[in-house]
Amino acid sequence: MKFTIKKILFISLITLTNAFSQTNDYVAILGTKCSILAPKDFLQSTSFSGLQNVEKSASIMINELPSSYFFMSENFTAENLKSKGMILISKESVDFNNSKATYIKVSQNANGMKYIKQLLIFGDENKTILVNGIYPEKFKSLEDEIKTSIFSTKYNENQNENSLEAVDFEIDVTNTDFKYAKNFSGTIIYSIEGKMPTEKPIIMVGNSISNVNPKDKRQYSIDRLKKLPNGESMTIESINPITIDNIDGYEIIANGKNSKEEDEKIYQVMLYDETSGYYMIIGMASQEKEEYLKKFKEIAKSFHLK
Repeated sequence: MKFTIKKILFISLITLTNAFSQTNDYVAILGTKCSILAPKDFLQSTSFSGLQNVEKSASIMINELPSSYFFMSENFTAENLKSKGMILISKESVDFNNSKATYIKVSQNANGMKYIKQLLIFGDENKTILVNGIYPEKFKSLEDEIKTSIFSTKYNENQNENSLEAVDFEIDVTNTDFKYAKNFSGTIIYSIEGKMPTEKPIIMVGNSISNVNPKDKRQYSIDRLKKLPNGESMTIESINPITIDNIDGYEIIANGKNSKEEDEKIYQVMLYDETSGYYMIIGMASQEKEEYLKKFKEIAKSFHLK
C-alpha cells in the first residue's frame, strides 16, 4: 500500500492587532522538528502537533509531508481546495527564512461556523512543512497574532520530535512487525519498514481535533470510511459494535483497491469518547491480507488512553 502524491495531498487538505501578545520564548512543537513563538493563551495540544486556544476554538497545526514543496505548493489550487470544502481567499509567494515559501488564506464552514485558515508552506525537494493557523471568523482579531506566530516558525533537522508524547493514547506493536514511522497531525503511523511512504501494510491511530459526538455513530463510522482515499469504491464486509478501553464504537472490515488497483483489505475502528470526540484506528494491507487483518485486530485491542 503506497502513499501516493494523491494520498499525501488528500491528507494535507483534510487535516487545515497591531499590538501582538506573543510569548518571548520559542515552543518546541511535539511530533515535529519545528519551534514557534506561541500566541497568548495558546497551549501545546495533545490532539495534534501544534498549539490551541480551546476557549476561542483556534489552533496552529504543524505537519511535515514526504513530498516536494514545489509540487505541493502548485497543487494548493482553488479547484483542489474547493473539492475539500475550502474557498481560496488569497495565495502568494513570500520570502521566508532566506528562501521562498507560499502563504495561503482560505475560508471553510464546519460545525455551523465559518473558519479562516492561514497556511504557510515551505520546504525543499524532499519535504513540505505546513503550518496552519485556524480560527473562527468571529475572532478575526486573532488574525495578525496568528500570522506573526506561523511566520516565526523555525525548522531544526536535529530536533527530537517526541512524537509519541504528543498524543493522549497508546497502542502496543511490540510483538508485531510494525515500527513507528510518522506522527501526522496527531495521527501515529506505523509501517513494516518504520518509514513512509511504503508499499507494505500500515496501521494508523489518531483522534478527532474537535469534540465530535454524532447521533448516529454507526453511520458516522461508515461516512469516515468513505472519506479515505478511494473510500467511495470500498465495499463493507462487516460492521459490528466494539468496546476497547471501556470506550464504545464500531469495527468495520472493508475491501478496496490501492493506488496500483490491487485488492486491499481495510480495517477501521471508531471509538467515541463523549468528553473528547472520537479515536480512529485504520489498518491497510494489500499483501497477506487476512494475516494482517488478524494483526490489525490484535493491535486495536491494545489501544488505551494514557
